[in-house]
Amino acid sequence: LINTQGKNALASEGLLGIGFEQTDKSSNYLSLPGTEREIQHLEASVGGKYLIGSSGTKSEFLKLARNYDVLHLAIHGRADSTNNYESTLIFNGSEESNILSTNDLYLASLQARLAVLSACESGVGLINKGEGTFSIARGFSLVGVPSVVMSLWKVNDRVTSDMMVEMYQGFIERGESINSALRNSKLTYLEASDSYNAHPYYWAAFLQLGQDINFEESNDFSRITLIYIALLIVGVLGLVIFFNRKKKKG
Repeated sequence: LINTQGKNALASEGLLGIGFEQTDKSSNYLSLPGTEREIQHLEASVGGKYLIGSSGTKSEFLKLARNYDVLHLAIHGRADSTNNYESTLIFNGSEESNILSTNDLYLASLQARLAVLSACESGVGLINKGEGTFSIARGFSLVGVPSVVMSLWKVNDRVTSDMMVEMYQGFIERGESINSALRNSKLTYLEASDSYNAHPYYWAAFLQLGQDINFEESNDFSRITLIYIALLIVGVLGLVIFFNRKKKKG
């Protein structure tokens, strides 16, 4: 489903989308109303699996994520500027069991080509000289996800939802690369904003890290082509073996 320089995606499914809607009253994290709109738009646009509320847990993410080409996480994020691997994402449920760190990602066997971290501070972490920032977004890159969309500060839920919907419209429906789709979503937001809402705080938080990739609705053609090529090779080898044996008998 994701094409990077003509290569086929390894994952077998489309998009895994998880939205935060808190059902645990003991949690310190509130629901994010805008995430429901993000998930609904994605569900109407591209095949995949979508979880929100009590079903969108860390354990479900770790169980399912390896099967998907695109990961969209509209959840809470928490940066840690003192430890390389302690910046986290907060899934639904009790805080103790639903905090995802980089260490968890090493066990997830991700094959995704794109992770969209629609969460606060997903690109923030400890800055090491010569190595860069160790954010949770960096964690996705470290485990092999070639393209990540991340945020640099605490973002506005409503504005983020609007921009994410616009970004996916460009990425999926208009065939723009993920970087161009993100850029154009910012321009669309600015065109509709007044002088107050045009402040960079509202629109500039999200950046794309890594490869600039394109979305393909289906890669079935590529798979079928590979099957035919394999069958052709087997057929040619069979003919070579047949004629060699016939030649030896003669």
